[in-house]
Amino acid sequence: MVDLKKTFFAILILPAFLLGSFLFPQFTFAAQRSSYYDFGPYYNQPQVLGLYFSSLEDLPIPKIPDEFIPPKATGILPGSPFYIFEKGVESIQLGFVFDPIKKEELRLQFAQERLSEAKTLTEEGKIEEAAQAMGDYSHTVGEMAQTLSKLTEKQDPQAQALAEKIGQKLATQSVFTQNAMLSSLPASAENWSTALQATTNVLDKVAEVQGAPSIPEELSESIQKLKKEGLISDEESNKLYSFKARGEVREELNKLTSSGQFPISELAKLDTAITELYPEIQKQYTANLQVAELRNYQTLPQPSDKVLEEIGKWQQDPSQTPSNNIKPYLWYNRAEDLARQVDLSNFSTQQSVEIAKFYPKTVADNPTYSPLPSSTPIPSPAADDQTASPAPSASPIPTPTPAPPLVEPYLGESGGVLPGDPTYFIKRLGEQFAQAVTFDPASKIRLSMQQAERRLAEAAALANDPKKATLYQSTIKDYQLAVKSASDYLKNADGNKEVREAARRLESQAGRHEAVLEKGLLLNQDPKLAAEVIKVTEDAMDRSADVLGKPALPQVLAVRLGDLKAQGLILSEEVDDLVRSNSRENVREKIRKLTKLGTFPSADAKKLDEAQLQTSPTEYNQLTEVRKVEELQNLRSVQTDLAQTPTLKNNADVLSQREKSLTQSIDTSLIKLEDLTGKSEQAC
Repeated sequence: MVDLKKTFFAILILPAFLLGSFLFPQFTFAAQRSSYYDFGPYYNQPQVLGLYFSSLEDLPIPKIPDEFIPPKATGILPGSPFYIFEKGVESIQLGFVFDPIKKEELRLQFAQERLSEAKTLTEEGKIEEAAQAMGDYSHTVGEMAQTLSKLTEKQDPQAQALAEKIGQKLATQSVFTQNAMLSSLPASAENWSTALQATTNVLDKVAEVQGAPSIPEELSESIQKLKKEGLISDEESNKLYSFKARGEVREELNKLTSSGQFPISELAKLDTAITELYPEIQKQYTANLQVAELRNYQTLPQPSDKVLEEIGKWQQDPSQTPSNNIKPYLWYNRAEDLARQVDLSNFSTQQSVEIAKFYPKTVADNPTYSPLPSSTPIPSPAADDQTASPAPSASPIPTPTPAPPLVEPYLGESGGVLPGDPTYFIKRLGEQFAQAVTFDPASKIRLSMQQAERRLAEAAALANDPKKATLYQSTIKDYQLAVKSASDYLKNADGNKEVREAARRLESQAGRHEAVLEKGLLLNQDPKLAAEVIKVTEDAMDRSADVLGKPALPQVLAVRLGDLKAQGLILSEEVDDLVRSNSRENVREKIRKLTKLGTFPSADAKKLDEAQLQTSPTEYNQLTEVRKVEELQNLRSVQTDLAQTPTLKNNADVLSQREKSLTQSIDTSLIKLEDLTGKSEQAC
């Protein structure tokens, strides 16, 4: 096969390509890059991925056999100007194979090559080129799903044999991509999610061909239990059971998971092929999902003893509709059960202590939990300690030693030369040309995303050079324009399947970039510009959420509104106005106005950044705590001013109670030194 590729390439393609490269060098580059976005029939299947595996950061990686790991790729790789012709040779080879089984076996071989290329390029730090390999992998396995569908429709007896071969191979590849995502930096993890979603789609199709139920028995039992616990409604349960295909069930569950309405650890029960072939690996992975779920529960407001008592009474007669007072806290018992049952055998002591910190009573009953020596007490979370003494007047954050920005894990590549280089204009000209000759809305969104990734990486490369401050500022503004373009294209698109997949990727990218920007890793020179750029990433996340059909109000924020109204921070009519909103974008605009007025806590406004909570919970939690510190400082400043006038002293006393509550809710263990980069006023 390799010899045929080389011969075909040398005789027919190389001379013509060299001539074209000489005459139109940038056109060749742009055409090759734009082809990365043509995923073809893969998008004929509904795609909504609610959970990215970077949300499992810092958790143990399941051990997989060495033979699961693709070998190092050799030959022509993505990023080479000749790669497009390598793909052309593969298409010709497929065209000369007429037996469907043999053709898909050859396609499986090509898919394995794409994974090898993606792994090799990722290890070399070539994120953009690796993304192309993963996109091509998705296209290849997507064609397998189409072939299976056609054979099934024709009732071809070869369908079962083909499904068996594809299922076994893709289950192995799925395990590898899961591990690659767990071990990758955020930018690379997003790319691996493309490959994983593709394998998942085909495995669902395999299950359908083999006559498996759309909802596996184990998942069905969980759905019934969740319904009994009040976590999902009868209506939602009936909707899930109405679907005939497993892919439809997965799409609906992914939507519910991303909006916090369905537990993420239950999703693994859809992956029956992996469970049957590799039960121990799937067991470890499920434990990771359960810990990730527990981490997300930690971000929710904790129920009071009174609420817990009401939940206990309701559970004695669950046929009754739970009251509005307890609905927001029905997750609590599930969290306690998870802490009691999750397999912590592969987790470090520190990770186990993290769980014990929030679930000290139930985790003690977990047979896999190894407690610290009795001389080392487990700290209780500040949010649960209602009797804690008020913090002193100074900020509770200890004075840090300045640390350099840690931006590399969050960004891809700059894609060649940097601003200021004499040839930089050629790079930008190629990008503009590619955008001008692209008419498909989803492709235009992806091109703008690619440009945004490059601009932010370029800004990171320029940020620490004082001599290039002007270039840095202009590059950040170009980044802002690229994100806005992607967001605008998305808003004006018709919302087809390809656009929805682009929305999923834009939401993830915007959440990752927002972490860079809000943590001040780049924008510590100009706070005004920082606020403007963060705003466009928020807009991108909101518009993506709307295209994906997510609720206008994320569940964690909807729960919190009642508390804010009870505390007198926002009015009943303001809550009603937010609840009536018909889009995430509309909710954001209203909350921005309330935050500007000082009546809506910025830490609660952060709950709109749902994408960041799903993809990077550590960053989300850290930035939420930093916002609490900012709010605490503002409160103290206002109290000082009010206390100067006796007639306003009563208002100052009210704010003192708010300060006490806020101080007790800040968890300083979640804030690292680098989280305060560019925020030195909060570190004193």
